[in-house]
Amino acid sequence: MKSLQLLPTTHYQKEIGKVRFPYDLQLIVKFKDMIGLRWRQNLKSSYLFKEDFRLNTFYNHLKSIAFIKYLAFKQNNKTEKGLKHQKVS
Repeated sequence: MKSLQLLPTTHYQKEIGKVRFPYDLQLIVKFKDMIGLRWRQNLKSSYLFKEDFRLNTFYNHLKSIAFIKYLAFKQNNKTEKGLKHQKVS
């Protein structure tokens, strides 16, 4: 089974999820069906805007052909949510 990695990063001051994977035509065809997924040559990667991203939808779309490594992306989300809910004195 193929594998791909979902990584948190920023692009033009917007938070994105970068999708990294070895070149595979089957994955590229699946990606073209996904709404919101974009390719950026300077990133050498496909990416999604984090504010529009739904992990469950992404996972369900690709689970039949790829193993998705999303731990770094998920951990980054938890950290940000924790920071948003802290009280400021």
